Amino acid sequence: MDCGEMIAALRKSKGMTQADLGANLNITFQAVSKWERGESIPDFPTLCRIAKLFGVSVEYFSEEAPAGGAVPATETAAAEARPVMLGVCTTCDRVVNEGEEFSVSPALVCKACNERRLAEEKKAREARALAEQSARRDEELRKLNEKKRAKHVRNKGLILSAVICGVILLIGTIGLIMDPTDAGAAVLGMVVFTVFLYPFIAQLVWDGAVRSVCLAGGKVVGMPGVIFSLDLDGFIFLIVVKLLFAVIKFLIFLLSFLVCALAAIVISPFTFVPRLIAVNHGKLETD
Repeated sequence: MDCGEMIAALRKSKGMTQADLGANLNITFQAVSKWERGESIPDFPTLCRIAKLFGVSVEYFSEEAPAGGAVPATETAAAEARPVMLGVCTTCDRVVNEGEEFSVSPALVCKACNERRLAEEKKAREARALAEQSARRDEELRKLNEKKRAKHVRNKGLILSAVICGVILLIGTIGLIMDPTDAGAAVLGMVVFTVFLYPFIAQLVWDGAVRSVCLAGGKVVGMPGVIFSLDLDGFIFLIVVKLLFAVIKFLIFLLSFLVCALAAIVISPFTFVPRLIAVNHGKLETD
């Protein structure tokens, strides 16, 4: 008997029609009819399902079945005692018997492969958790260092500004004691001086708008080239012109620096509080 005849014999022994068998296998009865006529044969997974349905092993279809289509009782009992092979695991290519499968559809996977997959997923989750924990610790450490740095820069600016203004005010007070003439104007001048100088010096340390405006001055400008003759008078002319250009460059440097510094001093009382708040929140650009 060929495979189709064996399927027909098993079907008839169970009193099933071709339509009944097709319904159990989720196929059409025409496909079952083709098998039994020998026009086609079922694929291996389908053959495994047929074997499981009729309680025989897959090897039954490769053995010589008895004529007449009847399945001997001893063979049936032996087949029932033997594990039913479901197919080959799509992950490890190992033969899977009934009871060893984790899933059959859409793919046959054995329990061992599933356990390995679960172990790998658990290991990956633990690794991700450790990485996230390490990243959180690094971020907390970075924020803590930023807070310490911000506090250091803030205190550095406040203390340096207080020391400089204190020294200048002390000198002014000593001068006022020695010569009390126009004491009111002198006191008012020292107050105004302190109001503008203290936030100016502090913000020079903190960086920000005041420091940017102050350092905008003092830019070195280029000077034009000098044409001279290759004789003594020409060299003397070159030296004189170069010295003149150097003086001009220095004056431009000094003037632009003083203008920008004055502008920075003027705006410093108005930017002091916002910049102090920013420094307290760790928004620093430089030490």
